[in-house]
Amino acid sequence: MTMRDMVAAIEEDEVAAFERDGAAVVRGVIEPRWITAMRDAITDAMSDTDAAFTTRGGFYNGFLHWRRNAVFRDFLLNSSLPDIAQRFLRAKQVNFFYDQLIVKQPGLPSATPWHLDSTYFPTREGKVASIWIPFDHASPTSGAVTYFKGSHRWVRDRGRLSVEQFVRDLPPPGSEIAEHEFLAWTLEPGDVLIHDVDTLHGAPATGPTAQRRALATRWTDQDVLYDPRDDDFFHMARNGGLPIPAIALQSGAHLTSELFPIAWPRS
Repeated sequence: MTMRDMVAAIEEDEVAAFERDGAAVVRGVIEPRWITAMRDAITDAMSDTDAAFTTRGGFYNGFLHWRRNAVFRDFLLNSSLPDIAQRFLRAKQVNFFYDQLIVKQPGLPSATPWHLDSTYFPTREGKVASIWIPFDHASPTSGAVTYFKGSHRWVRDRGRLSVEQFVRDLPPPGSEIAEHEFLAWTLEPGDVLIHDVDTLHGAPATGPTAQRRALATRWTDQDVLYDPRDDDFFHMARNGGLPIPAIALQSGAHLTSELFPIAWPRS
């Protein structure tokens, strides 16, 4: 059975659980050859001084490497990732949105605060999902993502402003919070996490004992529209001096362009 066959065999109850809970784990859907190729590509990407990236101590945060690195592009568009996005979004069309390379060095106690991805995205309407791919062992104690179960429904029920106020009052990830359920998994290379971009998530300040490399990838369905804002990721990154290309779309246009290619159906 090929990896795409494995994705096609994902059960309906797994997709329904993702829709209910806001996040899910999918085991063994990235082929070993991609893991090997991407580990080498990550090393190359981190040495690319003209890429869009920031560093803080031993924490590397890079963006849009698929635009500069052929292995990243091949992996993102020709692995099982577009099929996974299509299956969980129940999409007629899937566009690739952007990639974010996150590398933590051993012992780095760098927390990721609670946040909503959708807060930073220049999008409205439709469905957007994030697929998180580890290239090393990852667990809740080594920086793997922790999710507030079902919190994506809060945004739809209460509005984003109400949820953002709730986030400001929360203790940091890893804390005990009464009356709330969390989702967190231990992953090996080949596994992925997928979450709705309205799902509240973060990572505790517990450093890995070895280098932890992961790629966060974002995917949209056919109904997502471009909705630029001064505080969206692309504007803020450009204003911060990162070499992020301009988006050649009008506000309200469907999110399909050279920067946001159609990934599924495959051409």
